[in-house]
Amino acid sequence: MDLESEPPFQVEPSKGGSSPRHPNSAHGSSTSLSSHVTIPMSPIILSNKNWSLNARPALKAINPTDVTRYERNVVIQRGRRSFKIEPMTRNFDRETLPDNWVACAHPEGALYFYNASKNILTEANLYDPETYQLLASFAEQLQEAIESAGEKPSGLELVLEVLKDDDGDLCCGYYLVDNGARSLLWLEPYCADAILAGFDGEISVPHLKVAMEACYWSHVEMFPNHRDVSESTLNELVGIMMHSCVDAMTSDLSLAPYSPKETRELLDLVERIRTIGPVNGASACVVGKLFSIYGQVRFLHNFGQPGARLATNQSIYGNEIHPPHSYKMKTLSTLLFFTPNYHLKSLEEMWVDRILSSQSWKTVMTRLRAEWEGVIIMSTVLTYLNISFLSIQSVDQGDSHRSPAQVASYFSIITSVGSITMSLLLIRKHRSIPLRDAGPAEDYLISKADGNHPLENLAIMYSVPYGLFVWGIILFVLAFSFTTFEFNITFPSTNYVLRSLLGLVWTVILTLVVWFTLANWGGEDPGARSSWLRWNLPEFCKVQWWKSNKRADSGRRGSFPPWNLSEDSKELHVPTIV
Repeated sequence: MDLESEPPFQVEPSKGGSSPRHPNSAHGSSTSLSSHVTIPMSPIILSNKNWSLNARPALKAINPTDVTRYERNVVIQRGRRSFKIEPMTRNFDRETLPDNWVACAHPEGALYFYNASKNILTEANLYDPETYQLLASFAEQLQEAIESAGEKPSGLELVLEVLKDDDGDLCCGYYLVDNGARSLLWLEPYCADAILAGFDGEISVPHLKVAMEACYWSHVEMFPNHRDVSESTLNELVGIMMHSCVDAMTSDLSLAPYSPKETRELLDLVERIRTIGPVNGASACVVGKLFSIYGQVRFLHNFGQPGARLATNQSIYGNEIHPPHSYKMKTLSTLLFFTPNYHLKSLEEMWVDRILSSQSWKTVMTRLRAEWEGVIIMSTVLTYLNISFLSIQSVDQGDSHRSPAQVASYFSIITSVGSITMSLLLIRKHRSIPLRDAGPAEDYLISKADGNHPLENLAIMYSVPYGLFVWGIILFVLAFSFTTFEFNITFPSTNYVLRSLLGLVWTVILTLVVWFTLANWGGEDPGARSSWLRWNLPEFCKVQWWKSNKRADSGRRGSFPPWNLSEDSKELHVPTIV
C-alpha cells in the first residue's frame, strides 16, 4: 500500500452546518437520509463534575482501538410518552448543534459527531450541554497545541475521546490523522506497543509504516460519513484483493485472510462502489475495513521486509513448526491409531509463530466437525449392530454365563457410546465458536494452554471419538469372529475378573466424558469454576496453550486474527513527524 500523492479520500463539503445530501437523493423527501443525521437519544450525563473551563484537562495520546465504541453500554430506559406528529411534517431533525457540528450515523448504526470547519471527530454525546462544553475545552486546547507544533489544524483530522484517568478524573484522549500520508500523529512521543502488537521481531521504519497504515484505515472505517473514495484508492484495493484471490486459488499455503469464494464476493461488492458513490459513508467504511484487514495481515507477515513470511507453514522466527513429540503423545497416538499425529500437524500449521487466522481456523474446524458428525453416525450404526448381534439366540443363551463374543460386544457398545458422547460434546462446544472470527477461537485456545507441547493435548482430545469408534469396530469384529469359529469358552456372569474389566472400561470412558465436559464447559469466566474444573485433572490430560495480548480489533466483527505481543518485546516510540 504505497503512499499516493493525492489523499485517498475527498471530504464532502458542508455549508453552514447543514447536512449534505448525496446527489442522487430526492431533495426534500421525507424518506431520504443524508450522511449527517441527528438521532434522538437520551444524553449521557457526566458523572464526574470535577472540571472547569479554566482548568486545563490532561491530554492522553490514543489510537483508534482506544475509542470505546463497542463498550459504551448506553442504557435506554423503557417506556415512552404519547407522541403526535403535526400535519405535513417533513423535518424530523433535532435542534442544530452550534459551531458547525453535525451528527453522523455510522453505517453500522453508531452515533458520532463531525465538525467540518475544524476537522474534528468525536463520539462524545454533544447533545448533552456539559459534555459539549467539556469537548469544546478539549478541542480548544488541542488546536492551540497543534498550532504551537507548527502544524495547520485545517490540514489534519482530530479525533477526541472523553476518558477517565486512574484517579477518576476526566481527561482528553486524542490522535491526529494525515489523510495524505495515511498516518496517525501525536503531539508527544507515543509508545506504539498497541499498534505493533503481534510481531515479535525488530521493527524497521518501513515495517512501522505498514502498521500505521492499517491503523489509519481502522480510523477511516470508524469515521467514514464525510469521505468519498478516490478512483486510485479503489484500484489499489481491487489489486490487493485480486492477488489475494488468485493466491488462495493456486496455493494451499496462501496467507489470504479469505477463501477464494469469499474474496470474489467481496470484490464484486467493492466494484459497485464506482457507480453508487459515497452512500452516506458506506463506501468509505467498506474500503477502510478491507484495507485495515489486509494491512494487519501484511504487518503480521513482515510484508516488504527481509524475511517476509510467504506461506502459512513458514516461521519467520526460525521456530520448529513440528517439534518432536512427547512420550505421552507417542503412546496415546499409538492407542488412537495415530489420529492425534494427523490432527497435531494440522493444528501446528494453523498456528505457526502463534498467529491464528480466521481462514485457517475455519478450514480446520470445518474438517473436524465433519469428522465428528461422521463418527456419530457410524458409531450409532455400530451400536445397533451390536445390540442386534447380542439378540441372536446362539450368542445369548439366556443363562448366567457369558461367552467371549458377548464380552467383546459389550466392550464394543461401551466404546461406541463413548465415541458418540464425546463427539456430541465437541460439536456442541465448537458450534458456539464462530468460524469467521478468530477472537473467540483465541479465547478458547488460551483457556487450554500448557507446557512445552501446547497443542498435543488438544490433538489427543480431538482424536478420541474416532479412536474409540475404531476400537468399537475391532471389538465387534472380534465378537463376530468368536461366534463364527465357535469359540465356546464361557465365563460366569459373577466372575470378578470379567466385572473388573467391564468396570475398568466404563471408568475410562466416564473419565474421558467428564474431562471433555469440563474442558469444553460453556462458561469462559475463570471465576465461574474452581481451578480443578479447568483441566487440573491427571497429568496426562493437563493442557495449557499460548497466551496473547488482547487483539488490536477486540470486540469488532469480522476482525482479523488476534495479535500476540511477546513478553520481551521492546518499547518502540514513533519518531516525531515534522
